[in-house]
Order: sequence, then C-alpha cells, then structure tokens
Amino acid sequence: MQAGQTLLTEALRAARAKGLGAAEALLPAYGIEYVSCGGRELAYINLGETYATTVCAEGADYWLGSWGAWYEEVEAEHCKEQGVIRCAYCGAFADLPDGADWREVECEHCGHLVGG
Repeated sequence: MQAGQTLLTEALRAARAKGLGAAEALLPAYGIEYVSCGGRELAYINLGETYATTVCAEGADYWLGSWGAWYEEVEAEHCKEQGVIRCAYCGAFADLPDGADWREVECEHCGHLVGG
C-alpha cells in the first residue's frame, strides 16, 4: 500500500500532536505495530511493506521513514557494540570472536554457520 507524500506529512503532524493513533486514521494502514532490537523499540504505522515510507516513533521522536531501514541500522549498531552477529539460519545472535571471519563462525544456538 502506498501513501502520497502530502498525506504522510499530514499524518506526521497528527502523530506529533496527538500520537500514532491520529496518524493511523489518516493513512491506508494495517494498524500500529512494534519491533525491537538491541534494547530499543520502534512503533510504526504498517502500510504493508517493510521499506515503505511511513510514520515511525521511537519514544517521543516521530519521523517519516521505514521500519526496515530502522531495524537494519539498529541491528548493525547492536552487533558492533556487543561483538555479535545474527545467525542467518535461526535468527539468534552469536558471539563474533575478534578477528574471526564471520563466514566461519558457528552459531552456538543452532550449530549452523551464521552465514547460512
């Protein structure tokens, strides 16, 4: 589902004034959803596509963006800060030893190589 830029801008103003529920009412949406990673949580209006521009909120900050891009950025920060890598097979975070080639790291949770 696609929302036009003018409609998204109006929805962002509504969210900043009255919260995501007010913005959701203006958009062709599937509801308000939440995703978390690395101790952070994002609320966003689901427009049906991972990388569709939508109204996002983290705490009291509201902006236009995609939840997919937010998740990729937060996951990369989490992996760098914690020295971990997400297993492509089971989705768990596995320790990434210093200097290790990530393609050779075995997931301690499922036993597969993290690269899949």
